[in-house]
Amino acid sequence: MSNLRAPETGVAGIVIWVSAGEPAGAAYLGPRLWVVIGDSLHPDGLKHAVIVRLTCPPDVLGELPREFADQVASFVSTNRDVLLRHWDADIATREMLDLVVRA
Repeated sequence: MSNLRAPETGVAGIVIWVSAGEPAGAAYLGPRLWVVIGDSLHPDGLKHAVIVRLTCPPDVLGELPREFADQVASFVSTNRDVLLRHWDADIATREMLDLVVRA
């Protein structure tokens, strides 16, 4: 699991939480990441997270303010291949972090 902030994503005001693989019981959502509004992720932060599926175009499951939704969609579209490789455990977290580019 990795928390990506504005310096890595180019999206100010949110944290993007990226994981590799599927938590038990949630396979129906497919590859995804979580978006939390704010500059940090608190222990209960994922409780208020919005899920973004790594589809083409990205599918936002929940409510994000328009300016964040557009920026997150751009980040996901730009980095979809890298994010999917990480999700599938084809690359490690360090490599994913090295390959991700700002949107």
